[in-house]
Amino acid sequence: MEMVVRRECPLYWRDSAAGTETGLNPFILIPVGLYLVFSGLFIQQGITNVSLARTGMLRSGRNLVYFAFVSALFCLSLLLVILSPELGLDADSKRVAFFFCWLVAPMVGYLYVSALAEHLEITRRRVRWLLWGYLLDSGTTLICGAATWVTGKGVLFSHETGPVQSLIDVHIGGVFSPNMLSLGKLTFTSALVVSSTVFFLREITKKERIDISLAVGVSLTGVAIMTEAAGYLLQWPMAFSLLPLANAVEMVRLTYLQTIDTGRNIEQTQRRLRHEQVQMKSHLEALSHDVRTPLASLKLGLDALRDEGAYERLAHEVEYLHVVFSNLVSLFELELSSSTLVYRQNDVRKSLDAISQRFAV
Repeated sequence: MEMVVRRECPLYWRDSAAGTETGLNPFILIPVGLYLVFSGLFIQQGITNVSLARTGMLRSGRNLVYFAFVSALFCLSLLLVILSPELGLDADSKRVAFFFCWLVAPMVGYLYVSALAEHLEITRRRVRWLLWGYLLDSGTTLICGAATWVTGKGVLFSHETGPVQSLIDVHIGGVFSPNMLSLGKLTFTSALVVSSTVFFLREITKKERIDISLAVGVSLTGVAIMTEAAGYLLQWPMAFSLLPLANAVEMVRLTYLQTIDTGRNIEQTQRRLRHEQVQMKSHLEALSHDVRTPLASLKLGLDALRDEGAYERLAHEVEYLHVVFSNLVSLFELELSSSTLVYRQNDVRKSLDAISQRFAV
């Protein structure tokens, strides 16, 4: 086997004995498969968090939802860069796709810090300096993109093939390579990531119960970002982004914690509603006893009246009160039961005619 570089499809393997090409370098399929899995996982977790947020039981979660979908966008943009030769993109289109990765990455960091701060119940004022750092990173990326668009020269990264190329860079065609500004940007990003990691690790260790898995996840995320930056600057042969791996683990874990929190809140709400229903039922039973007993005594007293006119008028009012309170008690008992009321329009005169015929005797 020997490796051969072709312009129309950069990296293929050729069987020197048979003289035929056997397909794409299998290494390229590793990041392709990973980014497909990660993007799907981020989208699925984002939809799950949206469903949990609609229950109204989450204490937080908005930034976690945004973090999930923006991370999926980041994975898809990386996937577009890797598959750009197979999609027939020219050199300028590949550079635009790669620039979009640089633009989305600070947004992922910004939302990751916000989601962790919400989860650890850290005020936004305390992480403000970290958030401003990621906004500064994103702003300088936009400025570099505007300068490249105006001048036509690569500012954020070089538009020429570097002296050293990774396998993925060879596969893409060497249309971008790191320069001095890339080194400065990635150095600033690495320092910001190290500061964020140290800050959150200190906050985690301050808790009464130290969350070991969260500390490991935060550490892995920081190491993955710095490894990614070093791999791009030094053009390691087997370098590709490991950042989605750590972020995906944290995304699943935080969503799992949000699910547990929502379940507990729902259980507490159901318990509180059940307690209120029991109290209301006891009050209705007392009301029924307090109302029906005097009404029954009043009805017995009416029987002793000799004045038939007064008797009929009083009896009518008493019967009316009796029916009203009976209906009131029945209504509350129905509301407290598990039965579901179904409302529909109907002509009451037909029902009254049927009732009158039944009880006419």
